[in-house]
Amino acid sequence: MRSMEETRDPVYVQKSITNKLYLKQRLYGLKMQEGSDLAQHVNIFNQIITDLARLDVSIEDEDRAMILLCSLPFSYEHLVTTLTYGKETIKVDEITAALLAHNQ
Repeated sequence: MRSMEETRDPVYVQKSITNKLYLKQRLYGLKMQEGSDLAQHVNIFNQIITDLARLDVSIEDEDRAMILLCSLPFSYEHLVTTLTYGKETIKVDEITAALLAHNQ
């Protein structure tokens, strides 16, 4: 929890905004290279989400799932279609489990 002094301190606020911007850029720009390790990619994705949560940035579960799917290389296109076709909603935990199971 931040103290009142930290909340009013412009340097603290600037650092928080800078950190949020940096982490959001990393999240939305995250792309897995063809042939890279999927488990490592998922770990990086989860770490960015955790770091954003520490800065009080929440991203809806469905949006997290979509961001993860969009970060995958072309070789996963068929799997992405299979995981999303006909679904009304998707959950990041289900997507992650399916991706890792497929990758084994």
